Amino acid sequence: SSGFKWIQASNEMPVLSLLGTLLACSILAASNVVHHSLPEGPIIAAWQNWGRCNESQTLLAVERGVNVIFWFASSLLKVDGKPQVAGPLPDLDCVARVRKSIEAKDLDTRHLITIGGWNGPHPDTSFTGEEWFHAWHTWNQGLALPFDGFDWDLEGNDWTQSRYNVFSSACMQLVVDMSSFAKKAGYLVTMAPAQTYFDVTTSKFNRFLNNSNEDYHPDFFYRGRNCYAYWWAAAPEGTFDLVTIQLYESYAPAMQALHSGISEEEYLQSYAAQFLNGWTIHFDDPSLPLQGDVKIQVPHSKLLLGVSWGSPP
Repeated sequence: SSGFKWIQASNEMPVLSLLGTLLACSILAASNVVHHSLPEGPIIAAWQNWGRCNESQTLLAVERGVNVIFWFASSLLKVDGKPQVAGPLPDLDCVARVRKSIEAKDLDTRHLITIGGWNGPHPDTSFTGEEWFHAWHTWNQGLALPFDGFDWDLEGNDWTQSRYNVFSSACMQLVVDMSSFAKKAGYLVTMAPAQTYFDVTTSKFNRFLNNSNEDYHPDFFYRGRNCYAYWWAAAPEGTFDLVTIQLYESYAPAMQALHSGISEEEYLQSYAAQFLNGWTIHFDDPSLPLQGDVKIQVPHSKLLLGVSWGSPP
């Protein structure tokens, strides 16, 4: 995703261990976990452009009602044998200035850093999701103003044969695990799938991002098949705070429906209702732990519908 898009603590107690007749005190350092929550009321979210930090535009957007900002973007790479949060990061000093300006106006806003982006690398699976979370947490805590969480925006690649046009089974599990550890640590965890990556119109699933549809622009080979829905279903309940569906995906089901003659209002109402009512996806990839028919439901409190300045007509 790109462009500036608008979208509508618990302490660990010391442990006392008794081993036979020996009394051994094992004290675990209490960890002050800050539990981040979304602003109360309606959520209006906006995404920054690649590596950008526009101070005046961002402040104006927040003054007009935006209360969740996704800063774009980051990658999870292996550098010198170690897990590293890499770019294209925005100017983090600029991000801190913007956040201080927003706080000075007492505007309740959350700030998350995205992971991924179109043509971006998928996370390096030399490390587990748990290892990646600890690396990300260490990086985040070293910032002047740490982010409130992160947003998954992993996507495909222009070159249809790219290895980044399929999520490896290791990557699928990494996302589930890193998200779970982040949520346990009190962070916000969100996702921004292209519409076919979390698709109420089909029960099919695969890990590929270069699928095509026979009935609508069959020459377009960049569709997903509910890969993000797998993450939603496989992660512990409550892991994800928001799901922002990119209705502006090229030749998406939304475009197909509108071209068939349905009105925008009718489409959005029926589309949101499908998420609330739920639908069944058949997960049958033998390399993944979640198997069988699984009902998927996303409550309205966690569903955002994403539009873009660049959405095709």
